[in-house]
Amino acid sequence: MNGFYIKNLLITGAGMLDATLNFTPGLNIVCGPSNTGKSYILDCIDFLFGSKALRLSEDTGYDTVRMLVEAGSGGLVLERKATTNKINVASTIANIESGDYLAWPTKTSAGISEVWLKLMGIDEEHQIIKNENYKKQRLTLRTFSHAFLINEEAIIQERSVLFGSQSTSITATLSALIFLLTGNDFSRIHEQDSKAIKEAKKKAIVGYINDTLSGFQLRLAALPHPAEGDDLYNQVEAIVGEIAATEKEITEAISASKGLLDKTCSLSEQLAESQTLLERYQALHTQYISDLKRLGFILDGEETERHYHTNTSKCPFCDSDIQGHEPELFNEATDAEIEKILLHLRDLGNVIDVLTAERETLAEELEDIQGQRADIKALIANDLQPKVNILKTNLGQYRIAIAQQSEMAAIDGLAADLQRDIETVQLDDSEDEKYKPRRHFDQEFITGIGGYLRRILEACKYEDFVTAVFDMADCDVTVNGKPKKAQGKGYRAFLNTILALAFLESLTDCGEYSPGLLILDSPILSLVEPGDAKAQDRLFSTDSINGEKASDTMKAGLFEYLVACKDKGQIIVVENEIPCIDYKDTNIINFTKVVGDGRYGLLPGVR
Repeated sequence: MNGFYIKNLLITGAGMLDATLNFTPGLNIVCGPSNTGKSYILDCIDFLFGSKALRLSEDTGYDTVRMLVEAGSGGLVLERKATTNKINVASTIANIESGDYLAWPTKTSAGISEVWLKLMGIDEEHQIIKNENYKKQRLTLRTFSHAFLINEEAIIQERSVLFGSQSTSITATLSALIFLLTGNDFSRIHEQDSKAIKEAKKKAIVGYINDTLSGFQLRLAALPHPAEGDDLYNQVEAIVGEIAATEKEITEAISASKGLLDKTCSLSEQLAESQTLLERYQALHTQYISDLKRLGFILDGEETERHYHTNTSKCPFCDSDIQGHEPELFNEATDAEIEKILLHLRDLGNVIDVLTAERETLAEELEDIQGQRADIKALIANDLQPKVNILKTNLGQYRIAIAQQSEMAAIDGLAADLQRDIETVQLDDSEDEKYKPRRHFDQEFITGIGGYLRRILEACKYEDFVTAVFDMADCDVTVNGKPKKAQGKGYRAFLNTILALAFLESLTDCGEYSPGLLILDSPILSLVEPGDAKAQDRLFSTDSINGEKASDTMKAGLFEYLVACKDKGQIIVVENEIPCIDYKDTNIINFTKVVGDGRYGLLPGVR
């Protein structure tokens, strides 16, 4: 079953009784004699689909059409007056807003079509192709509504019932049907230009390419041209290797300088220690000399005192009390002390000589190491680092030269490509491929709808049926090798109905989207008047032009099939007389055109 169905149709007017029709989700049949308002039912439904006008005469007093639509997630009430372009919608469906919608779409609004497309599950706006140059238009319900709402004029038309009344809309209609089948709106295909625009674009492209080539020429003239045979890459490789070797030498020299610096620090420490010891020993040596001098002064004083003083009570050397001494013993002690000091002086002198020699050796070694470090610094600063700088400068120049060579090669390649492009553009006189919508109906669809046609025709007991195919050229049915357009009105109405049913089933079973709705006006072309004794003879009557008559068996088979296929969607059939079969759960609304006998017609009080 489809996702929505028309539950109720109400036609009102000021001071008029409401004209109400209640429908069910399956098969609905409105039957009765001609001129009872049956065709107005299709007009009213189409009016709420967005048709421009309503055929209700003003003198009927009716001017408003209201429809109740039931869907799985809620419902809609649509209302439109005969004199307005607006349709008011009251919605309880989540993705459909209540409010006024325009009957016909504009550049900024999809109108009432948006509501119906959303009921079909098409929530987003789509652009479909409308002509062979891939020009596009908005997909609306009006693009394909004629394929499922077939009025009494369209039911007998010679061309395919899938097409509207305007031949210019065939491409758009087919694009819409392709979209319903596949969901593909060809949105990635861009509109093609007219011949004049194509020529203007070609001229602009050629001009742009020529300007680009001129720019390439100026750039090439500005670039230096290396001498013939220059092997820049080998030169660069050699310079890189030389830079690496020189930087290695610098690294090794810095490492050696660091080692010498460590030695310098160590020698400086040793030299400082040696200097400290030497200064201490020299100070001690001076002290010893001073002691010797003092002892000499003592001896001299003692000798003098013996001549002038005999009772000295204090020692002149240590200032201690002297209990008296013998001059000889005092001299011996003094001589012993002097000898001891002289011995120390000799040892101290040897030590001082050793330290002095060691200090000189350390100083010489330190001076030599400092000289080596100075030489290494000079080597790095004056030779190695300048060499690296020169090599890097040369390397940069070679790299610039390589980049320039690459740029020249790229320019040559681009120029060659552009030259080929300009030749291609100038020589290309071929027409772009036109959009052919029939090519986008694949073999699976053609085979599938052919199967639907054959099954339905067999079920309807089509006379002398052998086979049927779907002719893609006409998008129509061919039965027993005879195209539909070669048939009379009665058979055309019958076959148009069969094709509409087949397409509805195809969309329901295999399509991406389906209206789930089929409305037919007079599929068996009966014309029955009250009290006409020959009414049964005119059921599925003789065609006035071709003299063809559809059999009662075909008529009954068609309605039996309609009863059986109610699970494909809601079907509403308007017909004068219907065959006597078992209609099971079919909703049948009968107009009698007899006052006092049931319902006279569509509009109460209108004759």
